[in-house]
Amino acid sequence: MPSFDPDGGFILAFLRAVAVGGLLSAFGTLVFGVAVAPRAFARAPAEVAAPARRALARLCRASLLVALAGALVWLVAEAGWIADASGLAASLQAVPPVLSGTLFGHAVAVRLLALVITLALLGRQPTAERWRVATLLCGATVCLHAAHSHAMAMHGWPRLLLASQMLHLLSAGAWLGGLLPLLLVVRRTPPATGAAACRWFSPLGQWCIAGIVVSAGWQFYRLIGGVAALTGTAHGWTAMAKMVLFVVLLGFAAINRYRLGPALLGPDPAAARRDLRRSLAWQTAAGLLVVILAAILSGLQPAIDQSPPSG
Repeated sequence: MPSFDPDGGFILAFLRAVAVGGLLSAFGTLVFGVAVAPRAFARAPAEVAAPARRALARLCRASLLVALAGALVWLVAEAGWIADASGLAASLQAVPPVLSGTLFGHAVAVRLLALVITLALLGRQPTAERWRVATLLCGATVCLHAAHSHAMAMHGWPRLLLASQMLHLLSAGAWLGGLLPLLLVVRRTPPATGAAACRWFSPLGQWCIAGIVVSAGWQFYRLIGGVAALTGTAHGWTAMAKMVLFVVLLGFAAINRYRLGPALLGPDPAAARRDLRRSLAWQTAAGLLVVILAAILSGLQPAIDQSPPSG
């Protein structure tokens, strides 16, 4: 039976997932605000659009704060693991040398600075221009997370693998991170506005799904390699669990796009909105599980580097 314990243990993997989850949520909310909200609110009265925009800004700031706090706690825990520290005090003492002397520390330092700047850009009442700049900066921060992946750690700096990881993160962030903003709009606006948000979110989601499939396919080839490694290693089994959840997410997306979203304009919009809210909540929960599995996966030895046990 392969060992499923990631480097540093499951607590460290969970802390990594919190930091990544907050970052992806912030990026998805920013992308939603740039690509979906202006179209969804185009025909909405000001008394509907303005509160919804403020709610999106609050969600984005909250996500950035989660990402910031998560990254700080992750930094302390990771520093303690690297230094083999025996307690919190020793872990805190290990932070400065880890920040200054490791690639992980350098990446986290830049990440923290970028998150603080993104928060400052949003301010209390962000303009459209500041929102767009914040989106670009947050997207760059999402790409920076690839520095913590197997793609960066593998010998020879395989640039195509690293680029596929960045594409994977950006696509997952824009799609999964956009589910909470979509749920927020569906809850807080009239059915016609919610239906418009669903309609304009759909093409964004389709492009993101394509990016996830392409990047995941290349990562399967480079990090897993074949069926034997897929079924004979912890890395492979965890990757399969991610695949199953991805299929579940696709099922929710199809239901939302072709049944629940259009039903908002049907004869019973209240029931349709209730069903859509429930579906988006479950889809978001499945997305959070994907993030947790991805955090565990990044702490496991790549399947392609292992010899699956026989018998």
